[in-house]
Amino acid sequence: MANVLYVPDGNRRFARDRLVPFSDAYLLGGQTLREAAKAFLTCGNADTLVYHATSAGTYDRTGITPKVIEGAATRVFRDLLEENFFERNGIRFLLADNGNNLPSGLLEAARDLEYSSKDGRKTVIVLAGYSFTSGKEIVVGDKVLKPDEFDLVVYHGYGEDSVVQDNGSTLVTLSKLNPQVTLEDLRKISRYLQ
Repeated sequence: MANVLYVPDGNRRFARDRLVPFSDAYLLGGQTLREAAKAFLTCGNADTLVYHATSAGTYDRTGITPKVIEGAATRVFRDLLEENFFERNGIRFLLADNGNNLPSGLLEAARDLEYSSKDGRKTVIVLAGYSFTSGKEIVVGDKVLKPDEFDLVVYHGYGEDSVVQDNGSTLVTLSKLNPQVTLEDLRKISRYLQ
């Protein structure tokens, strides 16, 4: 089975470009956690989805951005818990908090998701405060992944969509920003796992 890395980038650019509050953009962007889990785990061929929610640099930002991200994530986690999304789809939820500085409400929502989905056969790992430039392994629960062990990496860039395949790994760069991505977009990308 395959490992997928999804980097939900572009929420702030989306807010600026569309003149919407950051909180709305991050809440809309947070919905891609559900859509990516559907596309790659429920309907696709992946065993593990790593959703890189925040980097180490997120907490170096000044202003309201980290609080906005955390508020949106807490709400998304609570919504997923309320609808039993992960449990219903046989997906185990794990949170990897590399920064160890997440607020208690977010950690509580994540622990509730972890507990309710503990019997899932496939896994979604939400990364918080992690930097891939460190080359560090992702270790959470019984899962250990190295940065070079992803079969598919999905990122948001500028310009045209692009696909680069190298040594059995595929990098897909989307021209759409994270809040614009749909389930259909992700299902099309999941074909690279076949």
